[in-house]
Amino acid sequence: MSDELFRIDGVLWSINKVSKVAIAYCPADRVALRCDFPSMTYSVKCDECSRLYEFERTFQDERIFVVNKVIARDLAGYEVIDFDGAAIPLAEGTAKDEKHFVVVKLMNTKVGKRLVVYVGEQGENQKVQIFIEPDIKRLAFDQKDQHPSAVFLALEATFSDGTKHKISKSDI
Repeated sequence: MSDELFRIDGVLWSINKVSKVAIAYCPADRVALRCDFPSMTYSVKCDECSRLYEFERTFQDERIFVVNKVIARDLAGYEVIDFDGAAIPLAEGTAKDEKHFVVVKLMNTKVGKRLVVYVGEQGENQKVQIFIEPDIKRLAFDQKDQHPSAVFLALEATFSDGTKHKISKSDI
């Protein structure tokens, strides 16, 4: 039995998340609600206080709904690691002052490591998004966002083999 009770559709539920079993309880006296024909019944009655609890779905479907709802609540807090997509997060950092913010994310992509840097002014919707990909010796920016020259005079990446890539105001 779970240590938590969940109130869903007016009934208290105990959920075993491993076996995905839900047990309904009367909220008034916490007696388990019994149902003789769960695949056909849309209501259950408490044997203790005789209160009737009605559902929009059969009792069997209600139990499945309740289990799925509780598991979905737990999953909402999970970090998603996307093996199908382009990037798997490895590390992240944030810095900010009164005027600016910087968020840095290191990811593993299909072409190798990618460092993504987001820079902008606090409270503004626009940002600069810079991509540094050392494995393919690439320094780039997202053209849907602000140009890096809106924030920086110049950006230069020097890669381990000595290759340099530069973005500056004069490039515009």
